[in-house]
Amino acid sequence: MLDVGRRAVHDAQGIQRQLFGDAIGVPLPVTALRNGAMVDVVAVPTELG
Repeated sequence: MLDVGRRAVHDAQGIQRQLFGDAIGVPLPVTALRNGAMVDVVAVPTELG
């Protein structure tokens, strides 16, 4: 992962920090390096059940 919610992340904890509280149910832009290409997606975090 390179960018979550328009903020750079460097590890799994950086990703998790973006997924609390106000992020639940709200579209969250994610940019990742996949197969050598930058890929932009939109994820909608949900609460763990």
